[in-house]
Amino acid sequence: MDKVVSYEDSVHVVDRSVFPRCITADILKEIKELTVREDDVWLCCFPKSGTKWCASIIYHVLSLRGLLDTKTTDKEIGMPIEINFPIESVLRDFPNARLRHHVIAEWQSPRILTSHLEVRRLPDKIFTRKPKVIYVMRNPKDSAVSMYNYQPPSCPYVLKWETVCQTYLHGEFAFGPWWDHVRGYWGHRNEDNFLILSYENMKQDPASAVQKISNHLGVTLTDNEVRGVVEATSFESMKKRAVNTPLHRHFRTGQVGNWKNYFTVAQSEAYDAKVERFCQETGITFQF
Repeated sequence: MDKVVSYEDSVHVVDRSVFPRCITADILKEIKELTVREDDVWLCCFPKSGTKWCASIIYHVLSLRGLLDTKTTDKEIGMPIEINFPIESVLRDFPNARLRHHVIAEWQSPRILTSHLEVRRLPDKIFTRKPKVIYVMRNPKDSAVSMYNYQPPSCPYVLKWETVCQTYLHGEFAFGPWWDHVRGYWGHRNEDNFLILSYENMKQDPASAVQKISNHLGVTLTDNEVRGVVEATSFESMKKRAVNTPLHRHFRTGQVGNWKNYFTVAQSEAYDAKVERFCQETGITFQF
């Protein structure tokens, strides 16, 4: 295609969902047909909902019991398998990023696999082989603000806050609609291999989050081990480790409620009205 000069040029719609143009219908089809292992761990989140954080928790929990390949590092996890675009800075640290959904076949078990895809787009075999699936949901106001601030320096266009705010609200942002994304995973909350977590609850009580994740993975941790994982995966620790790496942009504030510094009263009220209807329909509650 021609050079991308606007947000509208950078995304397209595939079967009612919005995707970056680098994620094609062919890639989505290949992912649906991927081989799934029973000992896989699938971490799924809407973008900017704590993906790197939760991936690091999973990594540290499994590492404590020597369950991961010794060559695996926490830098190598947390990149969604569907993100196959050739970003130069990413390719230097992750040389297989372009065909990541192909490369994972070579990984040793257990694999930590990350995706921003809706649950209906995950591999079909997830629902027959039933590997562990962890989904983290974050309130849409903070998620939108985080995405607004995440725009890479190499991006040929700069999104205004008003554009991000409105596209999130109306389900027009990449990997959206946000509402369908959360609703889809929430529908699997009672299945034994699914664990649904709230970003806000994780921030409020990280030790409890670590315990829930470790229990879901079948790993029993001592109180000291839980404290060690909490410390190793704290925002401050992860931000420090990311200095001078392409990952540093993933760590800005990590706060709940930062949206208050960006939303106008009218914007907030528009989100509140839609969130209220959404929560009434689903039974989900969010902290803002």
